[in-house]
Amino acid sequence: MTMAERLGNALMQDPSMSTILESLANPWHKDQLDERMALIKEDPALKPILEEIETKGPTAMMRWKILLCL
Repeated sequence: MTMAERLGNALMQDPSMSTILESLANPWHKDQLDERMALIKEDPALKPILEEIETKGPTAMMRWKILLCL
């Protein structure tokens, strides 16, 4: 099993992540997500977090998910 498959399976086991992944498949939700992401990219507090997730990928996403849930 590849690392991507293992990560995908792990994400689908997490109820909050599986909901997000399922909504990404819906075109209507994608439009809403694009609008929200545009707003987040302009937020000075969230911009560095998003940039780190975009550059470092799933590892950064999981790190911030854990930190934001504390």
